[in-house]
This record gives sequence, structure tokens and C-alpha cells, in this order.
Amino acid sequence: MKKHLNNDQIADRLLASLEVENDNQLAKALGVERQQIRQFRDSPSIRLNQVIMSVLIEENEKLKAGAD
Repeated sequence: MKKHLNNDQIADRLLASLEVENDNQLAKALGVERQQIRQFRDSPSIRLNQVIMSVLIEENEKLKAGAD
């Protein structure tokens, strides 16, 4: 079974992908409150949303790597 990213890893990868430096900037870029980012990071569960995000992030990173 494929290992999926946890919420903390997803948030960190989004920081890099969106080229922002911290959770405050990430929240602003996503149009959400910073508290929502913190709650997302703190949630330990890996459900369908995390599986989907893991796949999308990995595919996006492959496309970026291919464009370089």
C-alpha cells in the first residue's frame, strides 16, 4: 500500500509549492483563517482528503520537475 502524506507534510509541501514562508501566508493564499491551518496540521487522521492531496501534490511536483 502506498504511503500518503500526513496533514503536516501536506501543509509543508503547499508552503513550498505556493512559495510562501509560513502558515499565516499559506492561510492568506488559500483564503482561510490561520487557525484552520493549525487545526489541519494538528489532525492526525489520514482520510480520503489526505490521499487525494498526496496524489495531487506528487503529480504537481513531477510536472514542475519536468518543466525545469
